[in-house]
Amino acid sequence: MNTEIRLLAELHNQIESIQTQLNYGIIDATDVAEEAMRITKKERRLKEKLVFERHLNRDGTPRKISYHEPTPDYPDGYYYTRLDSNTKVKRVSYDGLIDSLLAYYGITLTDTTVAGVWEQALDARRKISTSIDETFDCIQRYYERYISEEFSKKDIRTITGEDLQAYTKNLVTEHSLTKHNYNDYKGILNLLFGYALRHAIITSNPVVTIDNTEYKKLCSDPVAHAEQKILSSEEIQILQNAIEQRKNDSRYHGYYVYGYMIRLSIETGMRAGELCTLRWSDISDNDIHIHTQQRELKKPLRYVELAWTKDEKGCSKGGRYFPLTDKIIHILDELKENQRTIGVSSEFVFCCDNGAWVQKKNYEKALHTICEACKLPKTNNHALRMALNSNVFIPLGIPVTERARLLGHSVAVNEKFYSFERKDYVERTRNLLNNAIVPKQYPENVILFKKESHEYSKFATFQ
Repeated sequence: MNTEIRLLAELHNQIESIQTQLNYGIIDATDVAEEAMRITKKERRLKEKLVFERHLNRDGTPRKISYHEPTPDYPDGYYYTRLDSNTKVKRVSYDGLIDSLLAYYGITLTDTTVAGVWEQALDARRKISTSIDETFDCIQRYYERYISEEFSKKDIRTITGEDLQAYTKNLVTEHSLTKHNYNDYKGILNLLFGYALRHAIITSNPVVTIDNTEYKKLCSDPVAHAEQKILSSEEIQILQNAIEQRKNDSRYHGYYVYGYMIRLSIETGMRAGELCTLRWSDISDNDIHIHTQQRELKKPLRYVELAWTKDEKGCSKGGRYFPLTDKIIHILDELKENQRTIGVSSEFVFCCDNGAWVQKKNYEKALHTICEACKLPKTNNHALRMALNSNVFIPLGIPVTERARLLGHSVAVNEKFYSFERKDYVERTRNLLNNAIVPKQYPENVILFKKESHEYSKFATFQ
């Protein structure tokens, strides 16, 4: 793509961005009229340059574009010129004729490769979205993961439904996509081809030919076991012991703030970003108010506080509350005394020795480091949230609606992604079977099991 076409594509995108912002009420028409006119004039000059580099007579001089006075068929007159075949081309406006000549000479205003259209689509979404940079970084990673370099180089206008079906089948089978992965992939396709269709880069959308049901049958969705997702109660205790040992480590100068953060996460299931923005004013006599989070933005790199939690998705609904238990009170009292002793003061519960808030990435790195040192199978904060739900909430018989509310997500998410059998389920089942009650009023081949957290008995018949 030469310089003029590249500049023309940029101007085209600028005009489109202004129009989109006007449509969504982001800007006022009076504020951009002059800017839009300036861009339009520059765009016209570039188009003329591209056209007249190709629209030439035999002697190499530019062919003439003329204006014809009004006629019965064209009451406002028209503009016309002649092609190599002496065919007369006419349009009611000068700009319309220039655009026709661009099309005739095969000059596209935008990069029509998959990669080029993707860049335009993502840029357009970014300009009208209220999502933060981190979201778009994630979308870009999905694109790079699921769209191969070879596919990215294809002209999107030539991709058929059959092409996309073959690519999808290969991706799902060769790369062992899970259903969750597949949904992410389809989201990329919808954004990419949807943009191309709306902007007339393509005339039909090949994505509609993909049968999700058929391809999801090919997805690899192994059952997630507790060992792969959560830490057991014993492993949590190993982590607690390691934190206790590090409190007096000279490396931390008597203030191992990450240890307190890990301990509170174990007790409350708070997310990493939520721990970083927790203030002393959020703690009452009865509960902890969890309603903000810290996010890392990339361009430029900075850390900001958002006035909503992850599950509230950009619009605060008041956050959530977690009961202030005796263990939590002990952790906070110990932390407060530690800070008083070394002269640390801050509005944030977890702060550096200069009073500044702890950066999320530093907490996550510290957690990863200590878990690895303890040779624990999982090293992220998410494992602590899952462990609290599966090791504590479920055995206590806390209803799923309350478990979801305490952890800050939906009931469906709690049941699907957070509820696992405890790691000692084999040992517990053996003890239950060894101590099974065989009631006399039932046949000998019927065993009655009692489940303490429910008001009913379950019968299992063995043949």
